[in-house]
Amino acid sequence: MIKSHGKYIPEQNQFEFISLRNEELQFIYNHLSFELKDHNYSRINPGFVSKSLVDQDFQHTINSLHFLIQGSAVLTFEGHKIQLNAGDIFMIGNHVKCSWEYSQESVEITLLFNLYLGNLDDLFTKLSKPLVLKNCLEDVLKMQALFENEGYLSVFEMKNICMDYTEKFLKMSHIDLNNHIGLVKKYEKVFQYITEHLSMNLRLKEIAEQTNYSIGFFTKRFAQDNKITVKQYIHDKLMSQIEQLLIYSDLSVTEISNQFEFCELSYFTRWFKRYKGCTPTEYKKQLRQLVQE
Repeated sequence: MIKSHGKYIPEQNQFEFISLRNEELQFIYNHLSFELKDHNYSRINPGFVSKSLVDQDFQHTINSLHFLIQGSAVLTFEGHKIQLNAGDIFMIGNHVKCSWEYSQESVEITLLFNLYLGNLDDLFTKLSKPLVLKNCLEDVLKMQALFENEGYLSVFEMKNICMDYTEKFLKMSHIDLNNHIGLVKKYEKVFQYITEHLSMNLRLKEIAEQTNYSIGFFTKRFAQDNKITVKQYIHDKLMSQIEQLLIYSDLSVTEISNQFEFCELSYFTRWFKRYKGCTPTEYKKQLRQLVQE
């Protein structure tokens, strides 16, 4: 199916239809997903140190986008220091570990988001460093005005600004979209099946049946192409979904355990603690505090 949109031609009083005929553009159009998870508007005292949501115990799966409205800060990453001033916009990928200290009273809008292309991991998962765009004061102040307005249309405009800067940071990241598109196309049915049936009871046999290959051939080819085993992919996907439900949903720990078909709550608690170093309840409490800071 070819997507098309209309362009009005006043002289002829008619519409000329223009189609997206490029297959790669068509694929991106159908599979790109931007999800805004949370946001906050903060006044920050000088000397306050903020950290990315990644440390030994809390590996997070969501990116953060920061609009520095007033004040200044110094961002530290692997021993390097980057000066941040009012009007700067910076992005921290979900696997980037860094910190930034505010050197004077500051005002900042922070937005948490994911960017997906198909059912693979967030596009910024392989991002290895924080990204900064300097001197964007006009858009920063526009975001502030929209945030304070709180009207319905303001939400749309805020999201559009976020998507614009997400695109700019994606270009800066040099992420190989062609490779990503190729994997999504090749394993689209597999990724979709895993997403729709994600649980502790998901079996390799069920997934391999989506490809008409034997379990052995499928698992070997999947690992070669995706640089990760099927079991590890399912585990990472399951953990990511559980993390996000713990932080952003009102579901209880028991409800989350049942949703993903853990045999009992005590097993879910032990399983989670083995990989995260804390219980689901502790994780929920501490990560919500971090997100709100």
